[in-house]
This record gives sequence, C-alpha cells and structure tokens, in this order.
Amino acid sequence: MKTTPNAQLRARDVAPAAEQLTLAPIVPVKAKSFSIDERFKRFISANPQVYSAFVFFAREYLARGHGRVGAKAVWERLRWEYGVRTAHDAGDALLNNDYVSRIARLAAAREPDLRCAFAFRALRDAA
Repeated sequence: MKTTPNAQLRARDVAPAAEQLTLAPIVPVKAKSFSIDERFKRFISANPQVYSAFVFFAREYLARGHGRVGAKAVWERLRWEYGVRTAHDAGDALLNNDYVSRIARLAAAREPDLRCAFAFRALRDAA
C-alpha cells in the first residue's frame, strides 16, 4: 500500500468506537427557496452532529489504511447508521444528496487530516 498524507492516522486514533458515537435526531430544515449553499449552511447549523459523524466515519475509513474516501460513501453510511441505530428515518428528506459535496468541502477546509481525503469537481450553480 502506498504512503499517503493520511498514513499516520491509524485505527487506534479513531475514538470513540463507532458503536459509542451518539447520533442525535436530525432537525429538518425547510428552506426550499434558498440556494443549495444557503440550505446546506442552515442544515449544518441546525445539525452539527451530522458534520461530526461525517468526519468520524471518514477518519474511521482512512484509519484502516485507505488514502482517500468517497464523500458519497460516507453520506450513505450516515443514512445506514441513522436507519439501524435510531428510530429516526434519515432518507433523502433529511440527508439530502445535494449536501454531499458541501459537507466534504467543509470537512476538508476545517480538518487538516482530511484535506487530501476527498476528490472534488467544480460546483455547478444550482438553485
């Protein structure tokens, strides 16, 4: 396996264990008349636990020796975890696919160890 910027991140560095990660209920955000960026900002502001869980699961994957992780894979893991560990339905209505690239960009900007973890394309303008 080739060495990557995330090679120093190991399984022992990922704590607490996934089973101990608390998944607070998702607060729905009604903002259809806003841009995707504005809706995402409102969503993350109301649901910081989603950002924390996204970062946790990305780090967990990288700690296993992978050099990169797909943001969509992490997002689907969030849906899975909400579906099996809570009584909360985290389908498309709550974990909107429009937010995947935004949360990955936010994580890469805020978390130094995740800067090289995701591949990005140019954002398209979308309402």
